Amino acid sequence: MGSGIFHLFSKQNAMIIPASATKHTETNLKAWLVQRVASYARRPPETIATDVPLADYGLDSVYALTLVGDIEDYLGLSLEPTLMWDHPDINSLSSTLLGMTTPVSIRPPLQEEAQTV
Repeated sequence: MGSGIFHLFSKQNAMIIPASATKHTETNLKAWLVQRVASYARRPPETIATDVPLADYGLDSVYALTLVGDIEDYLGLSLEPTLMWDHPDINSLSSTLLGMTTPVSIRPPLQEEAQTV
């Protein structure tokens, strides 16, 4: 999905996948995002603050869409192109992305619940 083709998904239909063999942590996801943003902004990674809006580093809509594609490839997710506008800094973005990669546990209904349905 980093090929420049973006698929639109409603938030209700957002894809939630189980955590892959590589467990993503807040620390390593933020570090990866800092590296990507630094690369696009042509700045040293140590100058990228995780609480500063990415637009403050000069990243325009083209870079935002490219970064969404990179994230899709990295995490194996399908994301809305508006992700960067909804979560404009690395802290907000990484928190949201971690929530999307957390395994979802589905339990069968309890016997009492099954009888009332």
